[in-house]
Amino acid sequence: MKKILALVLSVCLVLSVLAVPVTAASTKLTSSELNIIKAYQKTLETKNLQYMNSYKYSGVNYKLLSIPNGSTAKILTPQYSKGYDSKQKLNTANLQGLLVISNKTALNVSNISAGVYLKTKNKNTYAYNAVATTTKAIQVKSLNASQKTEVKKYLTSMYGEKTANNLINPSTVLGSINNPVPLNQKYTWSETKDFLSDKISATFSMTVKSFKKVTVAELGQMGINTKDRADHEYAVLDVLWEVQDAKLTKVKGEGSAYLSVGWEPNIWGVKTSDKASIIGSMDYGFDGSLDNAIDKAVEFKKVTPGVTEAFTAEGKVIIDLYKNKTNYFVMQNEQIRDKDYDASFIYFKLQ
Repeated sequence: MKKILALVLSVCLVLSVLAVPVTAASTKLTSSELNIIKAYQKTLETKNLQYMNSYKYSGVNYKLLSIPNGSTAKILTPQYSKGYDSKQKLNTANLQGLLVISNKTALNVSNISAGVYLKTKNKNTYAYNAVATTTKAIQVKSLNASQKTEVKKYLTSMYGEKTANNLINPSTVLGSINNPVPLNQKYTWSETKDFLSDKISATFSMTVKSFKKVTVAELGQMGINTKDRADHEYAVLDVLWEVQDAKLTKVKGEGSAYLSVGWEPNIWGVKTSDKASIIGSMDYGFDGSLDNAIDKAVEFKKVTPGVTEAFTAEGKVIIDLYKNKTNYFVMQNEQIRDKDYDASFIYFKLQ
């Protein structure tokens, strides 16, 4: 028995000598690593790489967020953590939070997850390549109470309480169905959107200057053939369309675009107060049409990289209406459409 015990003890002694100590990987960021991820957050918010200059590994570049001209970005309630990528065999500094992209008339909110790989050189830790950034859009009405409080607090600091309330409660914003743009009042907004394989942007303004109901016979005199329908009628609008700061913001395809195509108004059609709708309108094919006015204003002019254009055109649009209903002329913001379809409509009063 003593021999067996002695043998067991000797084996244990050998194993203890040969064993390699294992230290659990820390999941807490060091102060220098925390500075790195906070600098990366600032870079994402501002699209300015200067915040990473003293932290990034030599030769590394980062893909930045797409933030429309005239808008600002802020990551609220950020949470920082440390991870490990077994494939890259590198630690990561990670960031999660609520991404708010806004201006005085538009608000987009997303969950964001981002980060950078960490690399050590000469005992110093640097930011290496970026971890893939992911965003998932959240409808403003779906924000929980604490999220809404944080977003409103930030928006109030940026634009004041009245504008913040309008952005948080979009049903009261000018241009919504509950607060349509009055006749003969200009409405202005900015967009960055896809066009073919490129990205284009501009600031748009629309004014519905006049509204006049017309008969089928009067449309016939304009060269428009249609039929009388018991529950429908027609109207002609005089519309002023203004485009400022039209440019290409990202080139992947043609690298040029006609002003008359890329920056024409995206007219959705007509909606009523009881949610009936008529998709489409006619702004071309007759004398004095808005489409003809745009063609005349731009004369086949193209926008190319580094060039900024602007134009103004005024012309007529023919719309189909429901009889005995409150009808609204409706435009659509294409940038918002891809994130929040219901919030992308811009309503104009007709009377």
